[in-house]
Amino acid sequence: MPLRLVAGEHDDITPREELFQAESLVGTPKGEIEKTVAPGGHIGLFMSKRNVADVWPAIGRWILAHETAVGPGSKSA
Repeated sequence: MPLRLVAGEHDDITPREELFQAESLVGTPKGEIEKTVAPGGHIGLFMSKRNVADVWPAIGRWILAHETAVGPGSKSA
């Protein structure tokens, strides 16, 4: 199953290096893991006007694109 890891550029609660270590703890092949660094810190990742306008719509499109690939009836589901 594809995995997208999204880190805040200045997140001091969950630094990107720590978040990206999750890659080694999951069974997802490295080629199916995407990592994104968004502007801002921990709260800004979810609440900043820029991220709400730019980052989250891109993540939504990524989810929709992968949903059809691993949705009900697919080999990955």
